[in-house]
Amino acid sequence: MTPTGDGRDRLGTVVVLFDVDGTLLHGSADTHVRAFADALAAVTGHPDPFVWSDDGITCGGEPLSGRIDNEIVRMCLRSAGLADADAARQAPVMMEGTVAAYRARLAAGDRPGTAVPGVVAVLRELRDRGAVCGLLTGNARQIASAKLSACGLAPFFSLGGFGDEGSRRSELFAGALAEAGALGIDHPMLCYVGDTPLDVVAARDAGVPLVAVATGRFDRLALQHAGAATVLAGYSPAAATCDILVDRARSVAAGGQR
Repeated sequence: MTPTGDGRDRLGTVVVLFDVDGTLLHGSADTHVRAFADALAAVTGHPDPFVWSDDGITCGGEPLSGRIDNEIVRMCLRSAGLADADAARQAPVMMEGTVAAYRARLAAGDRPGTAVPGVVAVLRELRDRGAVCGLLTGNARQIASAKLSACGLAPFFSLGGFGDEGSRRSELFAGALAEAGALGIDHPMLCYVGDTPLDVVAARDAGVPLVAVATGRFDRLALQHAGAATVLAGYSPAAATCDILVDRARSVAAGGQR
């Protein structure tokens, strides 16, 4: 990710944070999940713990959709029978192994995913309007960087909160805000874009306005049931989508409801 702007103080800048899998990219979770399995086998000798079905991917009966990487590491280690104390000791080792395995899989030709239709036009439009784009993703920082670099999206993003830097998604907003501050963006007007019910819950818990997109596994009704007031079917047309994202961020700054 590349910092943008000229370093001036940008009080009240709109910052739009995007989830990655299902929100920015399609088909990007498969290689990532297989990298977890590779790392688990290397650390514990335990076989692949994931079950793939039309309803999604599970580990130990728990769905992965919307989980952050730190959570998935813990799920994997529990599936291998590690006690809590042992799992805590092994978690950093497994995270490092997952990053290495992910990079190895990309180098061997595994797919990093493809951009969700219309999202590139939205990212360009936001940039042209002076908004800052960031990530709020369950992906570990290095995995997110590798995915977006492979798909050509990395230059759009200046900051982020990542799934190896907290224990649950709602905690990741603090990291994104800290990076915004380091770029001279004080009191940013935030909007979060995500595609799962857990994205909706995390935004609510963090007090950040959300626009949900039905571009992943979950349809409009599922996202509304989770509490999303604004759900888009996709990103087209770009100008109208950007109007919604920017207005959502500014409405909270003006005293609107989250």
